[in-house]
Amino acid sequence: MKTKILIILFVFASLLVHCEENAPKLILLNKETIQEDIKEIKNSNIILQSGVVYKTEDAQEILIKDKTEIGLLPILLLNNGSMIYTSDLILTNNVFAYKMLEIELKTSCDLVNGVLFKNLSNENSVIWKKHFLSTQRKSDLIFVLKEDKLISIEAVIGDIDKDKIKLHWDGQDKTISLDKVIGILFASVSNEQDYNYEITCIDGSRFRFDFLSLDAEGICKAYLSEDKELLKISSTNIHRIVFNNHKVVFLSNLEPIEESSKGFLISYLKNWEKNQNIWKKPMFIAGKSYQNGIGMHSTCQLKFLIPKGSVQFISDYGIDDCVVNRSGCIFKILVDKKQFLNESLSSLSGVKTIIIDLPVESKEISLIIEPGLNLDVGDLGVWGSARFIKK
Repeated sequence: MKTKILIILFVFASLLVHCEENAPKLILLNKETIQEDIKEIKNSNIILQSGVVYKTEDAQEILIKDKTEIGLLPILLLNNGSMIYTSDLILTNNVFAYKMLEIELKTSCDLVNGVLFKNLSNENSVIWKKHFLSTQRKSDLIFVLKEDKLISIEAVIGDIDKDKIKLHWDGQDKTISLDKVIGILFASVSNEQDYNYEITCIDGSRFRFDFLSLDAEGICKAYLSEDKELLKISSTNIHRIVFNNHKVVFLSNLEPIEESSKGFLISYLKNWEKNQNIWKKPMFIAGKSYQNGIGMHSTCQLKFLIPKGSVQFISDYGIDDCVVNRSGCIFKILVDKKQFLNESLSSLSGVKTIIIDLPVESKEISLIIEPGLNLDVGDLGVWGSARFIKK
């Protein structure tokens, strides 16, 4: 009897773990993960089933459902960077008709950058990329395998059906068997545009949008960046949603215009690092991890130019968890030589956060960590998720 009870408990526990692993995950910019069902996304807010609300500007992505195998479907490449794995792809009268997640869709040829029918080898992908990045094309390029070599034909595509491609080439109308074609790049090329959201479906399709909402019924409504056409996708077909926060500029993506150090007892070859501490280890403050930020020794001063349009500077700060002694540091921030922070912290102080409303036309910001009571012995500080917010 006890054995049966243990087996039942083990199975029940396994099911709980499995359910947790497959539950949606909200991943924040600081890599904190919240494992809970998403109720809706509305007005730049992410609302969890529990009612807790997070801002999309603080989010990195939402993992909704496991991704399935993509298979060997053709890939439709849109001008805005979207990639759609399709079936039953047909081009007629400059309109692509295809299926995505068993839904029939249509897209104008003007919005399509290319079509990839087969996977490219490493050698052939170099050729493809060279042409793909070119904006000088005046006609379409058809990539055909001939004796295991990739050649490009400059022509004008007519129609595409399930078996062949019709094209106008060298003054004549011709056809090419589809099984010989690796890909097509169309003459109407525009550079990949900025986007606010990227949705990856479970079949591998990837869409980029300016506007997005997810309602309580699990229907995701979004507008394509290029033509603002409304598309509806069930959340059961979504693998993940990525947030591209244009308003956020991480300090670790910038280079300092000045850096200085004045060691007392300890000196390092380099006394600061991006996205890691100076020992090249992950950054933690009181158990909170940071993927983005600056790790600094307590003898370091860094000065950065403030990105144009920035209205706020936000950062967590504190002693790195790798410090085992009760060290202390003095954290300072100057904006155009005006002091906004001057605080002494110990390794027991935990995580602190500062939000600075930047004065109009601010130009420079300096981050400084100075030694505490024990001078600079093992004093390592972290500026976690340090970032500028643009208006």
